[in-house]
Amino acid sequence: MLALVILLSTSGPWKPLWDSIGSHFYRVQYPSARPYTFLPHVGFQLKCVRTDVRRSKFIQLLQLTGVLWCLLVWTPVNAFQSNCAQLTSAQIDALWTIDDPAAGLAKLRQALATHPGSADELHTQICRALGLQRKFAEGWAELAKVSADPSPIVGVRVQLESGRLKNTSGDPMAAKPYFTEALELARQGRFDYYAVDAAHMLAIVTSGKDSVAWGEKALSMADKSKDPRAQHWKGSLLNNLGWTYHDEGDYPKALAEFKAAEAFQTKFGTPVTIRLSKWAVARCLRSLKMYQAASDILQELLKFPEAGYASEELGEDLLALGRADEAKPYFKKAFELLSQDLELRDHDATRLKRLHDLSQ
Repeated sequence: MLALVILLSTSGPWKPLWDSIGSHFYRVQYPSARPYTFLPHVGFQLKCVRTDVRRSKFIQLLQLTGVLWCLLVWTPVNAFQSNCAQLTSAQIDALWTIDDPAAGLAKLRQALATHPGSADELHTQICRALGLQRKFAEGWAELAKVSADPSPIVGVRVQLESGRLKNTSGDPMAAKPYFTEALELARQGRFDYYAVDAAHMLAIVTSGKDSVAWGEKALSMADKSKDPRAQHWKGSLLNNLGWTYHDEGDYPKALAEFKAAEAFQTKFGTPVTIRLSKWAVARCLRSLKMYQAASDILQELLKFPEAGYASEELGEDLLALGRADEAKPYFKKAFELLSQDLELRDHDATRLKRLHDLSQ
């Protein structure tokens, strides 16, 4: 019956309308395809076997039925396909940033409602946004919503976010197996961006030579990858490697890595990442007792909005230079801003008290 409807509606007075609808449908579904790829050809082939069909009011009614069938059935199907389209991993990552996990959480949950086909992967990122807000129980509950047999990329991201929950909650040793598994799964699936992510997290949860080794391995992986997103990890990796050397007391090596990170961010980063890289250079200069050079950088950074770290660092440099009175307003501003940081309030109360005392 359907074949008959299509046959009759591809000839006669309704043919131009049918051709227009068929062409539009295929331009929407397959933009690169040539017009009239399928439906009019079906009509043509059927017309070849048709010998002598007399047109009548009845036939024209059938032609109209074919047009209405197209409008009433294909349009809802097309809309359904659009609503259920899956988001790519890159699209999911672009929905939010770790700088504002609360706003990111709202966007991720909205995406969950509009893209149910991406639910598993969205759950992993909702978990991460919750973990960054120290809502660890809610984070684990979100991961539990992932299906029992997830796709390969979701499997990688479940391991990554499980590890991050463990690490952020203060148990880096328990996090390490998750990151190791994430790295292996990402390599198997050739998910370069997430393989580098896993290696970079292994550098964070280890220390000393192990941390340096993982940091350099992650850098090598980013350099060799053909994925632009994986290559973009380089700025963060250089920064992290700098902090590893800094924590080990090797300040000259740390400064070299921080300056390399600054060069990378200046070329490829955002205004925020550029300023962060400059702050790291200034912090390392203080460790090298190059207080004036550090304060010059920080004075420039304070021309932009900040979270309190630049003010704190400038206060420390001025204090080291014997200019305690000049340092007080910077310590005061640093205390006001940093006391709003949940992480510092929970785990570094001594630092906040010192800022308050130095501001008096």
